[in-house]
Amino acid sequence: MSDFGDDDVGGGGDDVFEEEDVTEFFEPEVAEGDEDQDQLANGEDQDNIVVSGDPSAAANASRTDKSSRDKKIPDEERNTTPYMTKYERARILGTRALQISMNAPVLVDLEGETDPLQIAIKELREKKIPLIVRRYLPDGYYEDWTCEELLQFGHRIGSTAAMTNNERHAAEGDPLLPPRGLTNPFEADATNFSSVATATAAAAAHDHDHDDNADNRTTAQRLRIAIPCLLCFFCLVVGEALLTTPVLQIRENLICRATFPDLLPSGADLSRHPLCKSNRVQVELALVNGWELTFMLLPSILTGVSWGIAADRYGRTRILQLANLGVLLSLFWQLTVYSFPDVLPLRLVWLQGAFFLLGGGASTYMALLYTIASDISSEAYRATAILYLGTAFHTATLLGGPVTYFAMRRGARFAFGLGIGFYVLVLALTSVIPETRSDAAVRHARADALRDDADATKHAWWDIRPLVWDLVRQTRMVTRIIFLKNATLGILLFSTIFSSLGKAGDNLKQQYAAKRFGWTMAETSFLDSIKGTVSIILTAAILPAISQVLLAKFRLPPIIKDWWMAIGSLCMAVIGSACLTAAGSSGVFIASLVVQQLGGGYEFAFRSMTSEMVDSSHIAMLFTAHSVFQLASEAGAGPVLATVFRMGLDVGASESAKA
Repeated sequence: MSDFGDDDVGGGGDDVFEEEDVTEFFEPEVAEGDEDQDQLANGEDQDNIVVSGDPSAAANASRTDKSSRDKKIPDEERNTTPYMTKYERARILGTRALQISMNAPVLVDLEGETDPLQIAIKELREKKIPLIVRRYLPDGYYEDWTCEELLQFGHRIGSTAAMTNNERHAAEGDPLLPPRGLTNPFEADATNFSSVATATAAAAAHDHDHDDNADNRTTAQRLRIAIPCLLCFFCLVVGEALLTTPVLQIRENLICRATFPDLLPSGADLSRHPLCKSNRVQVELALVNGWELTFMLLPSILTGVSWGIAADRYGRTRILQLANLGVLLSLFWQLTVYSFPDVLPLRLVWLQGAFFLLGGGASTYMALLYTIASDISSEAYRATAILYLGTAFHTATLLGGPVTYFAMRRGARFAFGLGIGFYVLVLALTSVIPETRSDAAVRHARADALRDDADATKHAWWDIRPLVWDLVRQTRMVTRIIFLKNATLGILLFSTIFSSLGKAGDNLKQQYAAKRFGWTMAETSFLDSIKGTVSIILTAAILPAISQVLLAKFRLPPIIKDWWMAIGSLCMAVIGSACLTAAGSSGVFIASLVVQQLGGGYEFAFRSMTSEMVDSSHIAMLFTAHSVFQLASEAGAGPVLATVFRMGLDVGASESAKA
């Protein structure tokens, strides 16, 4: 009996039903090799294809009678936009991240990275994604684009935000491209859809952060930054030209009065006095000027890169203002020494280099102006923006001579004060330049600052260990980013030493022309006018036009375009230099000088090219490192070129003696 009063066997009198066999539904097994044949029907692995374009055509592609391969449009007849859209980028990253998570071969150096999405982003950044974007047209035909083809047309990798308005609308408003958030019909039924969707959502979120790096400024906003930047560059060069000549004159007069105090009348003009041209005066003047250059270069060389790193973290304009303030303080120190010659020896002007520890000096200032030009321009037009800075530089150099001449007619101290006024004007212009870093760079800098503050420990004011540690950390970072992570960039920066040596030889050209053709030094001054005119035409018209032709007609990627411009400039410089050495007449010499000056675009193309080899958050550090290499070259250029010039004179004298 059971607990319910019935027998356990037989139940409660209910009818007993026999269990029926359950009908199981099985998918027919796919014969071995059939699955592979379906995937390779078009000679391609479908897992490596990201579907885009018309969704209906993509969904019906597998149900059409016509072979899929017959509907492929040849590469030379493709008409859809050559830019990668945000949707396509997200789908590519999601698909590739899933492949990597399933142990697909990785095509980049992991550097300790384990997140599949971050690895996929790195592959995309280095243009090594092995996927094909298939864009279906409404009629069922499709175009295949490799990721590398789409990437090389974009002004910024994976971002349409950096395009012009027309290009962006063409890329994101094209009716052949799917709306944002559309699901790929081929992958909707896949068992791993959730994984792909998760990776795609993460990629889309990262894409939003990545777009903050792009320049979304309007034309008016760009001009608001570009015009003060150009004026700063112009005033800086004119101010430097105004200071060079009067400083030499003031120092010569002070040395002359200190050397011959009883032989010179007080208040007299000493610019043409024969005693001031004596060897005693000129030797002391050369000594003061020579060591001044050393004391001015050392602070910039030692602190330039550190200030560049600070500009990446705290903002361009802040460091610009500090650099300009340091230059102004050094000028006021010079003015103090010149105003009290009986109390302060002239050699105390060497101490002005200490003020360059604040901001890094004028070299840092120039580097940061190039950085601002890079910030407000896309990769495709960065070279043009930097070239226009070159135009401002050469225009100011050309006008600096006449301005200095007329200012010197009113006195050396008037010209010196006018030069200081230009630097004050530069400081005022700097205050109206807004911050140019991208939003992502600002957020990253704030996060780094907060992390450093959290990790910081208090030290006594006399404890230099934190300073030493920061210096070591910055040195490691610069070495890793510029030399270890990208050896090509390190080699290119090192080559700056040799290009700067050649630039430092400009003064010797005048000396060479005067000796070779019997000209006076005054007669050789017109060579500067020729070089300035050619340089202005080159940077304002010729090179920007060449840049646009290489981009629009030949469709070269920006970095390749800059590389060709740098190579072409070097070739012109080498040809012109070779012709200068063989010039037998003044006409050939001037023509050769023009050819050589056509290579003057090398520095600007070089800056644009190298800026594309680092992340946008390190451009200020890169340009200041470039300036440091230039300064180091200039520090040793004088003795080297003087020795080579003397050797050339000796060879020429021996050849003349043999003849």
